[in-house]
Amino acid sequence: YNNIDRHTLPCKVIKELPNKMYHLQYKNGIIDTTFNANELMPLGSNKYEELEVCKNNVISVQKAARMQSMST
Repeated sequence: YNNIDRHTLPCKVIKELPNKMYHLQYKNGIIDTTFNANELMPLGSNKYEELEVCKNNVISVQKAARMQSMST
């Protein structure tokens, strides 16, 4: 996370839905909200090992953001 500011929640796309909507997964769970493509920012070519093995429980964006702020 060294090169990502605290306003960014690193996630990976796990499912593409119609109308350019996406389900995302954070390292601590699947986000319970879908996102439009224009709400997403590519992480670039950096490798995020913490996103390789993610938990499958469902969490809110708010909970993911709290976890992110506590871990940095």
